[in-house]
Amino acid sequence: MKFLPLFILSAAAGTAFATKGDGDNATDDENDMGWGKHYNNNSSSTSPKSMSQCRQLAHLTQLTSLASDPTKLSDLPPDKAATLKAEASQAAAQLTALQSNATLMASCSSYLAEQEMRRQCRTMAKLEKLTALVNNSTALSAKTDGDAQKMETMQAMVEDSAQELASLQGNDTLTAYCSVLERESMCKMLKKLEKMMDKAGGNGTSTAGGGGGRGRYYHGGKNETTEGGGGDENDDEKGKWQDKKAWLEELKSNATLVEMCAAMDSSDNKGTSSNGQGGDSAPDPGVITAGAERALGLQPLGNMVVSLAAVLLFSLLVL
Repeated sequence: MKFLPLFILSAAAGTAFATKGDGDNATDDENDMGWGKHYNNNSSSTSPKSMSQCRQLAHLTQLTSLASDPTKLSDLPPDKAATLKAEASQAAAQLTALQSNATLMASCSSYLAEQEMRRQCRTMAKLEKLTALVNNSTALSAKTDGDAQKMETMQAMVEDSAQELASLQGNDTLTAYCSVLERESMCKMLKKLEKMMDKAGGNGTSTAGGGGGRGRYYHGGKNETTEGGGGDENDDEKGKWQDKKAWLEELKSNATLVEMCAAMDSSDNKGTSSNGQGGDSAPDPGVITAGAERALGLQPLGNMVVSLAAVLLFSLLVL
């Protein structure tokens, strides 16, 4: 069982000195949904070298913050907690050097502000998911295999994080930002699933064979071949296919989402063609684009409409 504190802390462990791409600290699911994507600064005011230092600054800041939190460290196995603290200790001098560079800090301010908001979006999503699981006795029992101790642990985690979750949910600016991010991420996932199904052939119909033949399936971003024979492995892959196909159909059945994604594509294509830079300047799928902002008027449930500029301005003011 992978519990939330370990789930969060493990994202930072082992990355203290890396200057990786934007999604490297996120899990696969987070990257799929766009949570692992970060600020994409295409302005000439921030050089590629500075952006690399901004990413490094964000990694080191997160690492030292986690390592200095006794509550979160107590939820880790002793060896992992010790490793995390050791890495943070080794990174301290490097972090201090970066923070002492006033020019760099000014250049990274917007990046760091959005990093923090995206981190809060991920935290809120995880806490909401955990709370929903704990409140569903049937699902909780299935998730923990009926282990009473595990269920009590998860229930205690929900109780301990209730105040933090309420604080996040009560921040109208944050919830609006997360709403934009989630919808844009769903558009990204919709495209990803469509491409997977198209490459597989038959609009996502698996051709995995039974009997003694060979079946082909498309999974995990690459074509693979598996021996037929009606074994458990083939059955499992067929099940995964059905899950992906059902997910795609669910997304495509959301007319509001489809319309918003189309509006985003139209806006992004116009922006790309007008700057004469071709595909290299296409917006990152995890970044809130102008098309997404305009499409926000379509979002249900009465969520507050807010542009990325307003969100970043607010973030800078509260830093």
